[in-house]
Amino acid sequence: MFKVRATYFLILLTLIDFSFSTAQNPLFLGLPKIFNYTKDIYNASSQNWAIAQDDRGFLYLANTEGVLIYDGINWEIVHLPGIYIARDVKIAPSGRIYVCGYNNFGYLSADSVGNFKYISLLKNQKLPSNLQNIWAITINKNHVVFYNDSSIFIYNEKNNKISIIPIKNYTSNLITIFDTTYILN
Repeated sequence: MFKVRATYFLILLTLIDFSFSTAQNPLFLGLPKIFNYTKDIYNASSQNWAIAQDDRGFLYLANTEGVLIYDGINWEIVHLPGIYIARDVKIAPSGRIYVCGYNNFGYLSADSVGNFKYISLLKNQKLPSNLQNIWAITINKNHVVFYNDSSIFIYNEKNNKISIIPIKNYTSNLITIFDTTYILN
C-alpha cells in the first residue's frame, strides 16, 4: 500500500513540476527571452537612439552618453569627443562600426586587447566646423552615408574621401535598398 502511494506521489510531483516549467508551457513556446537592462546596469543614459549587432553577437548602442558595447556579460561605454551624444550606429560589410552624433562622425576601432576607441572621420577633411546633429547612417557596397539638416556626407572607405551634397529641404531619413541610397522627405 505504501509503495503504491509513493508511486502516485512521485507521478503527481513530476506532473506538477512540468506544469510550472515555462519551457514546457505552450503559452511561451516560440517567444524569445526578453531581458530588460536599466541604466543602472549599463551606467549610462536611459536614452538609446539606435542598436547594431556584429557577427560575434556584440551589441552596439548609440546612447546619449556615447556608444554602449555589450558582449553578453559586460557593458562598456566609448565616449565621443565634445558633446557625447551618439545618434546612430551601423556596421559595414567590412566589419567597421560607424557612429554619428553631435558635430562628429567616425568609427570604433579596437586595439590588440579589444579596447575600443572612437576615430573621427573629420580629421584631415575640409568640412564645415559646426555640423550640428548628424542624425543617421546608411551603408551601401562602397560608401557610408551620413546626414544632418543641411548636408549629406558620402564617405568612400577605399580612398578615405568625403563628398558633401548640400540639401535644401529637411531630410527625414536616408535608406539604402540594393546598394542605392534614397532620400526620404
